[in-house]
Amino acid sequence: MDAKTFRTATATVLTEICDGPVDAKLTWVVSNTPGSGVLGTVSALNAEQAKHRPAGASHSVAEHVAHMVFALKLARQYAAGTIAPGDWDSSWNTGDLDDAAWAALQDALRAAYQDLLAFETPDETFDSFETVCGFCATVAHAAYHLGAIRQLAVIAK
Repeated sequence: MDAKTFRTATATVLTEICDGPVDAKLTWVVSNTPGSGVLGTVSALNAEQAKHRPAGASHSVAEHVAHMVFALKLARQYAAGTIAPGDWDSSWNTGDLDDAAWAALQDALRAAYQDLLAFETPDETFDSFETVCGFCATVAHAAYHLGAIRQLAVIAK
């Protein structure tokens, strides 16, 4: 597979996971409903709903979003050649979450995923096993959290 095909495929799927379907007639991961990506799903929740952790759940919607921001930023650092382990345990922390902080967390998610997509320029050859695996794992990780967030959002409303 050439780099352009890989770049286009990963960007398409990550965009769909985060922003929802680009074309409702053809989706790879999300439903055909507008707003069915992570950002559309979480935008329908207020801070109280987002920080609610249902009985038996390990994390709230907001905690999943904070964790995704951390993971996407870390993936971007790795892609740029900065290998830092990061503190995965604290990546779930949201701090005090009011409506302003919730809006800022959603903005941070959009910025983190768009920054990662910006790495996928025509100059990137994707000739490193680690880079290819890293992008594949990042897409899979984001898809997992999309599913968890969509399930929790139904309960939180």
